Amino acid sequence: MRKKLTMCTAAALVAIMLSMSFGAEAATVYKQGTTLKFFNGSPWYILNDNWVEGEYPAQYINGTLYVSLSDFGKALGCYTEHNTNDNSVYVKFLKSSIWQGVGYNDLYIGDEVFVNPAPFVAENGAVMIPAEPYASVIGFTGYFADDPDWVAGSMTLTTPTTEYRVSSVGVNQAAQIITVYGKDPAGNTAEIRHMLCSTGVGSATPNGTFYIHPLGRWYLFSKYNCYVMYASQIVGDVCFHSIPLNGRYYGALSRAGYNALGSKASHGCIRLMCEDAKFIYYNCTGVPVVISNGYINDYTKAVKNQLINARPSYSDYISWLNANGI
Repeated sequence: MRKKLTMCTAAALVAIMLSMSFGAEAATVYKQGTTLKFFNGSPWYILNDNWVEGEYPAQYINGTLYVSLSDFGKALGCYTEHNTNDNSVYVKFLKSSIWQGVGYNDLYIGDEVFVNPAPFVAENGAVMIPAEPYASVIGFTGYFADDPDWVAGSMTLTTPTTEYRVSSVGVNQAAQIITVYGKDPAGNTAEIRHMLCSTGVGSATPNGTFYIHPLGRWYLFSKYNCYVMYASQIVGDVCFHSIPLNGRYYGALSRAGYNALGSKASHGCIRLMCEDAKFIYYNCTGVPVVISNGYINDYTKAVKNQLINARPSYSDYISWLNANGI
């Protein structure tokens, strides 16, 4: 049966504000609301107050703002695909999925069908999809409005800030990514943070379920004559920690270790960006950490690519650490 599509909510992959509480129980963290604004007739959009240049201009046609499939996926952090065999588009974020044939008004959300403006292929070859209601399916609410500073108008999309209690951490050794899970006040579980990591090469990182114990903000591995930041013991000598440093200052961060994140590179520990090691240190004591051989699929590839693309250059990262501390 066909239905009119209404706004719905779901968890969105966005930045995390840390709650700096510390103790035996899992900490409360906040999935901070994303703000996103697309401008009609322009490839530029604003994501969390930062200007980003997309691949294709947005187009406002018959009361609907269309955004290219590729820009939609990049801006909203979801997996997108244009199947040239059946000329359809597919969008997936966590447990929400959308399928629609290009040029057809039937929109499938899971197994349910709705009536929705049809995607189309623009003259420049971009596949253009309606920003709404696609965005609402994965947790955004939005509206189009004329803007005195931008005559053509713009669409603003937002997600609310949601409180979560960290419930578990999963380490996928095949994909070299970590997923932090949390529960909201209603008991719903969502992926609240993803991290690039480097697990063991030569010395295997053990699989299993563990409960971590924080060791210290600065920790010396005398065996390897290096420091790490925010070390948290997993089992034995195996820890979560930052990329190694040759001294107790940010500029000593290993360039090779930084560039290797996303691939196996350690002696068995799990290396992280400094801010991710800090998150584990302060927020994940007492929660189960499940390390497995893992798997690679389209979703893990999309998550990993997003993390890699968002990572600054080594020199910019060192400058950021020096300016902000951690």
